[in-house]
Amino acid sequence: MTGFALLFLGELTHARRAIERMLDGPRPSVHEPYIVRFQFDPWVTARSRLATILWLQGYPTKPSPPPSKVSKKLWLRIMR
Repeated sequence: MTGFALLFLGELTHARRAIERMLDGPRPSVHEPYIVRFQFDPWVTARSRLATILWLQGYPTKPSPPPSKVSKKLWLRIMR
């Protein structure tokens, strides 16, 4: 949630860090309670917002992938 708020405020670097931290953290084995509570899967939405941030930061046009492992995985999926 923090990463989404930072994205909407235009703080792309801080939003990216917050979303990557969330994606690097532990994931529950069952997502259903989160989907019922939030009306969406937070991990799917976080990946989508991270892709938006990377795009806004110009990574699709830069030759090297982002440094973090989460971003690198996402970068490889986007570039397929």
